[in-house]
Amino acid sequence: MKRLLLLVLLMLAFGVSSVYAQATRRVLIEEFTNTGCPPCATTDPMVEAFEFEKLDKIAVIKWHVSWPDATDPFYKAQSPTTLSNTRGQQRYNVQGVPFLSMDGTPINGAGNFGVSDKKSYIHSVDSRMDNSRPNAI
Repeated sequence: MKRLLLLVLLMLAFGVSSVYAQATRRVLIEEFTNTGCPPCATTDPMVEAFEFEKLDKIAVIKWHVSWPDATDPFYKAQSPTTLSNTRGQQRYNVQGVPFLSMDGTPINGAGNFGVSDKKSYIHSVDSRMDNSRPNAI
């Protein structure tokens, strides 16, 4: 009987504490890129360094598209009708790479960015962290 009572009390204590638990807010970053894209070669190291610094604040999806170079090995590893094409062309109207989206909204209003945009990129992530909505898409 004592074991049953102890088990019930433990389950009740665990249940009450889990009611107040919250998931950590993360910013969804979607990056569209291609290994044959010269501007991507300059922005990718900046974006990846930033992502490594902010791993506790972001979730990242990298989409490799078929242009400008259809021999991109990351693109070729997927089927030609992958989500990278449909999501980019239908959802964001991606017409050039590099392209970034945060929580479903293209960065800088157009999605295109350069190395000089790093400060605004960091500011955008930090300001989105303050957004209390768990999913802004």
